[in-house]
Amino acid sequence: MAVVAIANSALTFGLVIVHAAFGWQCLRRFRWPAERWLDSALCSVAFAFGLSALLMFSLGIVGWLRPVVVWALVSVILALIAAGGLVLRLLGKGARALRR
Repeated sequence: MAVVAIANSALTFGLVIVHAAFGWQCLRRFRWPAERWLDSALCSVAFAFGLSALLMFSLGIVGWLRPVVVWALVSVILALIAAGGLVLRLLGKGARALRR
């Protein structure tokens, strides 16, 4: 029983960390003006959880909410975060090059 509680806690902590990283990347792209790191952390987690809830709701409405689809989305999000926002950096460099 204690093992299940520890596993659930680790999973919850991992999800919060993943959502914080994803939300931070998104808010950084929107040039979010955060004064303190706590504001930035809380807003990034809330933004990412809101996006994932909207995504799951939309998938449920159209009938595509299946375990395979959910795990595929989780894998894609983890791969993007593991790449360190490489795609977002490349898009940012391309946008800066177009401005010149």
